[in-house]
Amino acid sequence: LFVTYDGGIKVVDFGIALAAHKVHKTSHGTIKGKFAYMSPEQVSGQPVDRRADVWSLGVVLWEALTLSRLFRRESPPETVMAVMDAPILAPSQVNPNVPPALDAVVAGCLARDARGRYETARDVGRALLTASLESGYAVGPADIAELMDTLFPDGHGRKRQLIEIATSDSEHPDVGEGSGKSVNQTAPRFVAEVVPEATNRRGLPAVMGVALAVFGLFALGCV
Repeated sequence: LFVTYDGGIKVVDFGIALAAHKVHKTSHGTIKGKFAYMSPEQVSGQPVDRRADVWSLGVVLWEALTLSRLFRRESPPETVMAVMDAPILAPSQVNPNVPPALDAVVAGCLARDARGRYETARDVGRALLTASLESGYAVGPADIAELMDTLFPDGHGRKRQLIEIATSDSEHPDVGEGSGKSVNQTAPRFVAEVVPEATNRRGLPAVMGVALAVFGLFALGCV
């Protein structure tokens, strides 16, 4: 999930939107994906549908609310076992600032039996918006954009620079066809990492509002 400078949310890799509800495997038969975010039915090789993505979204939401990892362990086998069997604490048991309404939304995403989950990500989005309004964490795209400007004041300028590099071979003669260099090799690479001051536990309620807005807006845009 990428947060843009204007407060939008983009999906770079949606995970497993699968035709015929088949488990996603490589040509060698290996299940593909990050184990800590895969649903129980996926890691066990069972048929999956969009509710597996609801599970993955729920894991990320749990981690955004608690600033902790839910299932990731020291090794892939341990992580898989955690996905299948480890207790799933309510977010409020890890972070007391999380209100009960959000605990309920997370629980609706993280039911190990897919029949107990939200049917679609859009259902999750609606539930999140309702819960965030009830809990006083209502944040919209404008608020996210302001936070992005605070965290990355040069962000828009850097984006324009990348666009110029990518579209102008004449200004950058050593970039392009036949040069042996790609735009990715020559252009600056920017990884959005939230600064520690924005994620410490004393400031968590503000960050929580942004997290809810990000997930709510993203989920409402999904089927």
